[in-house]
Amino acid sequence: MTGGLHTFFYTNYGDVLNMSVPFQRGFEITKLWDEHRVAAEMASEVFFGKAKVCDTFEEVRTGVPSLGVP
Repeated sequence: MTGGLHTFFYTNYGDVLNMSVPFQRGFEITKLWDEHRVAAEMASEVFFGKAKVCDTFEEVRTGVPSLGVP
């Protein structure tokens, strides 16, 4: 548990505004990947299993239109 988000959230644990983000209409998490597959599977469950767990990081990007960002 050395990830940046983990540290960030637990540093600001008591501040609800620092632990949330504004709602973004039309945004949907459809794919997930983690070097520890079980972690990605657990994250998918948080989204009611709607997000596909990918086997590779490259698979996450497959089918995603380019935003022109290198």
